[in-house]
Amino acid sequence: MTHDLDFAGTYSDEAAFLCNRVVTPPRPRRAFFAGMELYTTGVRRVTCRALPDAVSPEDLVL
Repeated sequence: MTHDLDFAGTYSDEAAFLCNRVVTPPRPRRAFFAGMELYTTGVRRVTCRALPDAVSPEDLVL
């Protein structure tokens, strides 16, 4: 469990969201962060239009 979304977006295999004592089902890291607009990684916020699947720095390396 972490509040560091960039860390989770880089190193997790799956992610879930806890809000008001409700936990969303775990999803694969990329699907989870690519589907979020507010609670997502810095990479996702900056590249969402150009690279919609990018959620971690390593996704930017060609």
